[in-house]
Amino acid sequence: MKAFASTLADLHYASQHASPHEFSAEAVRLLRKWIEFDGGVLGTGYAEGKMEDALGIADAHIYNRSPDILTDYPDVSASDPLTQSFMSGLCEPLLCSCPSYYAARNLAALEKYARRHDINELMLFGAPPQERLGARWFVAYRGDNRPFSGQDANYLHAFWLNLSIAMDANRSRLLEEIFPEQGDRAVALINWRGILIAADPLFQRLLQLEWPGHRQPRLPAPLWECAVTNAGYQGKRIEVRFSRQRGQLMCHAREALILPKLTPSESRVAALFSAGMSHKEVAQHLGVSQFTVRNHLKSSYSKLGLHDKAELARYMVAQAPAGLQAPYRETERAGG
Repeated sequence: MKAFASTLADLHYASQHASPHEFSAEAVRLLRKWIEFDGGVLGTGYAEGKMEDALGIADAHIYNRSPDILTDYPDVSASDPLTQSFMSGLCEPLLCSCPSYYAARNLAALEKYARRHDINELMLFGAPPQERLGARWFVAYRGDNRPFSGQDANYLHAFWLNLSIAMDANRSRLLEEIFPEQGDRAVALINWRGILIAADPLFQRLLQLEWPGHRQPRLPAPLWECAVTNAGYQGKRIEVRFSRQRGQLMCHAREALILPKLTPSESRVAALFSAGMSHKEVAQHLGVSQFTVRNHLKSSYSKLGLHDKAELARYMVAQAPAGLQAPYRETERAGG
């Protein structure tokens, strides 16, 4: 027990001192101290398309197998009962003798896949995709006929919770190293397929402003198209720019500067009203009618997608250029 606890301590140490790639390799090395396997994949993914049982690969570390093990995988993912079991959620590691299992179910393509990649015995555990969270898993392979044991499953189960936590810590540390400033940050680390490897909570919230129905860990298509071309994204509610730092693709998001949508007259009325003036006081200050003030506010709420004075005040304070809330005088007349 003390030796296993020491292994877990080494895992958490690696999460704070290794790059994501180095950490994945170290995690597999540490697990091999307790479970004998000759191949494996530590991966993250997402529900593929409209087929809830299909698993798309987001990012993966492959141990002692050809990269083709992943490039061949999409052709069999949707028809694999093991994948479907994983996507439904596993309470304990899944153990399987693959060729005989697939042959008994007349799954020739899967049987061929297993033999091609030297997968005779398999042990799988992890977490399926959840709302706005990707899947993550570890699968161990043996090319010989020795099945994984109950003790192997116990070790993987105990190791997994610490591994999942350490993966999050490792990605968060990378963001903190690249962006050490304190306070709310809206940044994310993206892989070459547009999948969120790590993201601050504020980045996730901003995505929901622009795409309320978006639930996948993959970037929305319009945003990913901008990332591929290295062009900034200007949306209705958010702005996003992209950069490469330490070989990683980074996203930097913020709420869109929405004031240019307002006319100068609307901006002046909104600034004074949100600063605490009443309709009457704004009208007197600007030399216009209360009717004009109400019309400008109604138009501003509609353009900005806001609903009350408190929301308007937050936007004006956060996004207005310096001096916007200073008193103004306007020669506009009622109905003007």
